[in-house]
Amino acid sequence: MWNVSKHTQKENDDYFTARASEWANYPLFVSQSFIPILFYFTKWWYLVIGIYILNLLWVPFRYKFVNVKLLDFGWKLNKAKWVILLATGVFLFSKRLIVEGLIAFVWPFVTLILVMLSPPFDVDKIKKMIINRFSSVQ
Repeated sequence: MWNVSKHTQKENDDYFTARASEWANYPLFVSQSFIPILFYFTKWWYLVIGIYILNLLWVPFRYKFVNVKLLDFGWKLNKAKWVILLATGVFLFSKRLIVEGLIAFVWPFVTLILVMLSPPFDVDKIKKMIINRFSSVQ
């Protein structure tokens, strides 16, 4: 987990700002690493619609609580997203699932569009919640 004492104030501020943005749309954020894999098993539009609806259901909870372990998990999971996306895209192409392979390659950009279509959020409010929660965990 992130250790505040090992980083500068600027690094900590950047870290908490990024985690706040991720928490605001957490379902879309974590989907970047696993949804493309699911393209093999189900229709891609079901997944796009489903994850968008899940993100809309998340909206009332984004200011209710913060779980720093979930944030840390999502952050670590997404470090592998490009490898997962590339491998999944190549696999889908090899199975002649061309549309699914293309969407797998651009999934982070699809999630960005879905974030822009989601209700806006107050990054500073969530950031303060994370900092308060983070300091109580360490």
